[in-house]
Amino acid sequence: MKRSARPSRRRLAAALLAPLALVSAQEPTPTPAATPALKPLNVPLPIGQQAAGIKIPQFNLSGQILSQLMAGNIQRVDEEFLRIKELKLDLFDEGGKSEFVINLPASLFSVKTRILTSEQPVYIKHKDFDLTGAKLEFNTATRKGRLLGPVTMKIRDIERFSDKKPEAESKPAAEGEATPAPSPAAPEKR
Repeated sequence: MKRSARPSRRRLAAALLAPLALVSAQEPTPTPAATPALKPLNVPLPIGQQAAGIKIPQFNLSGQILSQLMAGNIQRVDEEFLRIKELKLDLFDEGGKSEFVINLPASLFSVKTRILTSEQPVYIKHKDFDLTGAKLEFNTATRKGRLLGPVTMKIRDIERFSDKKPEAESKPAAEGEATPAPSPAAPEKR
């Protein structure tokens, strides 16, 4: 019995998206009360002022790095919001290694809620896949968010996750080595 590739692709997509924890558009955004305890985020930029080449790391209370926000240009809109251009958000795993990289051409970041939003296309890179979407709402503290469509996913090395085993590949014959001739088909009996 031949198995369909569709169920394994669904399982693959679910397994790959689980670490990113992107939730569907129907689920409510997590409340700030559900966010883990974080060190206060202080951005020393007066309202209306701009700065270039800003790097803002985010740590948990034990001092472990969770993420690092790098911006080409950042502007303080008010006490709560930062308008960011050319944003690269690097999210780290528990061992301090880069897990995901989110690139946004333009976004808005709340220093109070730690929610990053973008109304422009988003690019997310992981070791196993690339994701692009039209819009993003992402809570940097909980690492949960929504990627809104159209959304595309490019999976690297899909055979590693597939139930299907790759077919044996024939090796080309080395120079001077004879290749076996295909066996002729048996004549039909009449």
